[in-house]
Amino acid sequence: MSIFSWNNNYEIGIEKIDEQHKQLIQILAHLFESMKVGLGYKEIDNTIEKLRDYTLYHFSEEEQLMKEIKYPHIS
Repeated sequence: MSIFSWNNNYEIGIEKIDEQHKQLIQILAHLFESMKVGLGYKEIDNTIEKLRDYTLYHFSEEEQLMKEIKYPHIS
């Protein structure tokens, strides 16, 4: 079992966003599993780059969704 795993309590009920959240957890879980077998040093740079890129994509998607539903607290 990984230190990072999906829990259905994390779901917000928007399938697209829930899937993206699952992907973020999978990226972290991969790093943890690599660390457990002594390969974390080989994966850290790649993982940070993946997290950066995917996080930018994810927040852009969330922001667009908030605009579409006219979320009142978005500027």
